[in-house]
Amino acid sequence: MLAELLLQRAMTVALIATRLAGFVIVSPFPGESTPRQVRVGFVLLLTWFIASTDEPVAPASSPELGYEALFGVTSELAIGVLVGLAFRTVIGAAEIGGELCSQATGLGSASLFNPTTRAQETPISRLFWLAGAALILTTGTHRVVLGYLIETFGAIPLGTGIAPGGAAPALLDLVAGSMVAGLRLAFPVIAVGLVAQVGLALVARIAPALGVFQIGLPVLVAAGLIVLGLSFPSVVSLLTTILAGTPAAVEQLLRDASG
Repeated sequence: MLAELLLQRAMTVALIATRLAGFVIVSPFPGESTPRQVRVGFVLLLTWFIASTDEPVAPASSPELGYEALFGVTSELAIGVLVGLAFRTVIGAAEIGGELCSQATGLGSASLFNPTTRAQETPISRLFWLAGAALILTTGTHRVVLGYLIETFGAIPLGTGIAPGGAAPALLDLVAGSMVAGLRLAFPVIAVGLVAQVGLALVARIAPALGVFQIGLPVLVAAGLIVLGLSFPSVVSLLTTILAGTPAAVEQLLRDASG
């Protein structure tokens, strides 16, 4: 009897940790740049908090070790990943906007290797990402998302089967909306960059001997940075509005996945 109780408790803790780990793997908070030990500790701390609440979380059933337990682990991982994907896709608009601004200003080639994320990124894309991360912390969006993640243990009991494929249409809509939002963030810089390139092309056409294209890149970069500086308050305001839609995105994905 005691062995069965210990096994059930161990499986409960394992399922809780699996759902939380799925969230941490893909979520922008605490983020890929956070050391692995910190992320593991974060998962263990949340697991202890949830498992030791006054109303303990218990599986919908007591699965035996085998295929049923494997199905439960996979389901829990999918739930955490869906919550993390909703969070990452929303803030992904900042990354898209930064990349578009980099291309429009001619700084797309000035990319640097970030050893923490092991990816190439430009200074402007990093600026947009840091602005988004700062807004996540100042607006408390990370606390809201974590609150929704914890509430899923009451809404979707441990071991309950879900259909992640059911959330595919909502996820595609979320990605499309993030791309549109990223374009809106970068639109002033893109517009000015296009006007600057057309103007330089016209000058080069009228007076080819001037060698306009030799100074074209500095002019393009200067114009783009000036417009970016002037429009950055609007960028921050739009990012705040985008982050406000994170709870609705999480709810929609989980509702579609759980049927």
